[in-house]
Amino acid sequence: MTGRRFKAIAALLIGAMLATASGCTHHYDPNPYPIQSDRIPPFDVRGTVDVLNNQPETEAVHIGSVGAHKWMGSLRNFTETVVFSLRMELANRKVRVGADSEKTLKLAVTKVALESGMWMARGLVYLTVETGEGFQKEFIGINSTPAGQFRAWDGAIALAVIDILNDKEILNYLKK
Repeated sequence: MTGRRFKAIAALLIGAMLATASGCTHHYDPNPYPIQSDRIPPFDVRGTVDVLNNQPETEAVHIGSVGAHKWMGSLRNFTETVVFSLRMELANRKVRVGADSEKTLKLAVTKVALESGMWMARGLVYLTVETGEGFQKEFIGINSTPAGQFRAWDGAIALAVIDILNDKEILNYLKK
C-alpha cells in the first residue's frame, strides 16, 4: 500500500510541477497614461492636425514574457493608444485636431518588447511617425518601473508621445 501511495503522491507532485512550469498566454491592450503638462514645452501649430493609425496589422504578436507567462498584443491596438494620447496632448494645448486637416501625422507601432528582471520591468515601444509631407522618424519609448509590465508598456507609450512633441523636426512641420 505504501508503494501505491508513494506513486500517487509522486504523480500528483509531477503533475502540479508541470502545470505550473507550462505557463499561460495572456493578451494585453494598453491604456493611456497621464502625461504631466510640464513634460512638453509650449509649441506653435498652424492649422489643424489629424493623427492617424497607420498600422494595418491586427494579429496578436508576442510582446514579452514574465516567468512562464507569455504576453501577446496587437500592434494596431498599441498604435491606437499612441494616437489617442497624442490627440489628447494636442487638444490640451488648444490645437485643433480632426479629420480633413491641413496636416497629418501617421503613426505605426512596429514593435513592443519587455525586459523583466527581479525588481523591474522595462517596456519598449518602437514607433514610426510620418508627416503629411512624407518625412519619417523612428521613436522608441522606454520606461522602467517596479510596478510591472502593464505600467512599463503604458509608460513607454507616454514617453514616446513626449518625445514626438519635443522633436524639432515634427514641431517644425506642425508650425509651417
